[in-house]
Amino acid sequence: MEAFRRLIRGWLGKVLLVIFLIPFALVGIEGYFSGNSNDETAIQVNKGKISQTALNTAIENQRKQLLEQVQGDESRLDDTVIKKSVTNNLVYRALLLDQAKKLGFELSDQQIGQLIRQEPSFQENGKYSDALFQAYLRNSGTSLSQLLNDVREQVAIQQLAGGINDTGLASKLDIDRLAILQTEKRNVHVASLPLSGFAADTQISAKQVSDYYNKNKAQLGLPESVDVDYVLLDNNTLASQIQITEADIQAQYKAMQTKSAGTEERHVQHILIEVNDKTPEAAAKQQIEKIAARIKAGEDFGKVASEVSQDPGSASSNGDLGFLSKGTFPGAFDDTAFSLPVNQVSAPVRSDAGYHLIKVSEIKKDTVASLESLRPQLTAQAQQTKLDELYSETVNSLNDMAVDTDNLQELAKAQKLIISSAKNVTKQYAAEPLSNAAVKPALFNEDVVHGDRKISTGIEIAPGKTIWVKVNNYHAPRPQTLAEATPQIKQTLQAQAQRAKAEAKAKAIIEALKKKTPAQVQQENNITLQSIGEITRMSGAPLALERAAFAVAKPKDGQWSAGYYVQDDNLMIVAVSSVTAGDPATVNPQQRQQLTTTMATLRGQQELADYVQYLKSKAKIKDNSIAKDSK
Repeated sequence: MEAFRRLIRGWLGKVLLVIFLIPFALVGIEGYFSGNSNDETAIQVNKGKISQTALNTAIENQRKQLLEQVQGDESRLDDTVIKKSVTNNLVYRALLLDQAKKLGFELSDQQIGQLIRQEPSFQENGKYSDALFQAYLRNSGTSLSQLLNDVREQVAIQQLAGGINDTGLASKLDIDRLAILQTEKRNVHVASLPLSGFAADTQISAKQVSDYYNKNKAQLGLPESVDVDYVLLDNNTLASQIQITEADIQAQYKAMQTKSAGTEERHVQHILIEVNDKTPEAAAKQQIEKIAARIKAGEDFGKVASEVSQDPGSASSNGDLGFLSKGTFPGAFDDTAFSLPVNQVSAPVRSDAGYHLIKVSEIKKDTVASLESLRPQLTAQAQQTKLDELYSETVNSLNDMAVDTDNLQELAKAQKLIISSAKNVTKQYAAEPLSNAAVKPALFNEDVVHGDRKISTGIEIAPGKTIWVKVNNYHAPRPQTLAEATPQIKQTLQAQAQRAKAEAKAKAIIEALKKKTPAQVQQENNITLQSIGEITRMSGAPLALERAAFAVAKPKDGQWSAGYYVQDDNLMIVAVSSVTAGDPATVNPQQRQQLTTTMATLRGQQELADYVQYLKSKAKIKDNSIAKDSK
């Protein structure tokens, strides 16, 4: 199917809204559609607002991702294109979210909780791990309420977009036509002409160089560059200064005991009766009270839960929610679950979802092993803690020095660091550490352009590695002189001449194959067209070769059709000796189903794109960021 995906990739690339089927990270969605009440509104979509801060944050996040892909080379980024792309995506998502809310696509906190419990990244050994979930909340700086809202909005968008995407259809005629293309076979032969073989008699004259220079002077400029000195601090060089005492180990052990003492997990079961349009408040309360009476009369909690609970995520497992940490579910549910004695059933508890009965079957608290058994681990932790502290202190000390001096030697002397130098460093500079994306802004900025030659503050380029840079000279971008550009121009013209001669020979061979036998053509041109056998559009051949092979006409009897393409330093001649027409009957049921599914999915994505364009045509959209940019 990879070949088929390549076949329709041009179409797929035009379906911009595929992004809606790819979830955002579980955190931060709400930040794009809300903001501080004092924040300027960048874009208004119907009644929804996208704040200026949120737009700027989204643009910066996109820039960071792109910078990683281009190894920190900002010259390859187009900020206008980035802003337009991010703005469009935020508007499209806002349109879908607004429509999803109008159509009633919304989950309760309880349902969202079940989705979170089923999230693979929060599972350990196939089961939900509240420790992983709580660690995620801490590390991301996300509150539980924010996460619930983020997931609620994302699921609403996915439900709406997914429903539209699933409407795509593919007819039998569509699939038959596609199957004919996919199963057509071509017997292919290839020969390689190295471009270097055409260099010997290629001479570049001074006039050719001059003419090229005059036509392309604007593209031959020297980019801005800097001459830089820098020092690099690696925390590994500080390790020898660390001394671990028994008191350090004892402190680590005490901290471990304190952390463990506050960790409690409870094995919780529950029964839920939802409050919704079909079951109003009073009716739901009456139902849960009747269920409570059954359990009080002696019926098994789990059996009753599997029979009557309206929580789809836990009813089939006797209402079992597994082990929970405090704070997993907000409000009264959490308070009740962590105040109940073991095996006691709660009174009815109201949550956003409805009424619950809650039972705690087990309470688990972590225990800490003996100090001696943990000594190697505690020693390593103490070593790392003290190293981190020393590293942080050293970075702060060097930063203070960098503020007070312009002499990099003072920083180097203080920590016995080596001063390194690099000249003519451009934004495309490829050598570490100056190629690091975090370093580039310190080398190329307005202050440097206007003469600032101060030492930068420390720049962390990797965990435990910090660099200080000092620009000694800034070289503004400028046109190259003819003399400076001549070597580059000669190289370019040489490559063009090589390719032109190679293409001329390839075209002569292609024409000869139309008139002579393949054996004659190969002998006269001293080439060998190596057979690679039959290929189809589904055979997984290199894309350039596949395109060349299927672009040529079907050959006449006794002759070959041919084309060519250039790959790296070689021109590849691709000849076709025979063609076997495709036959839909040769596609097995599994392959046919794959084609049908893929075609239907693509059409569904196009339906989604059209739907969002319809919503956009009916929406009231005001982009204040455009007016701001024009000022």
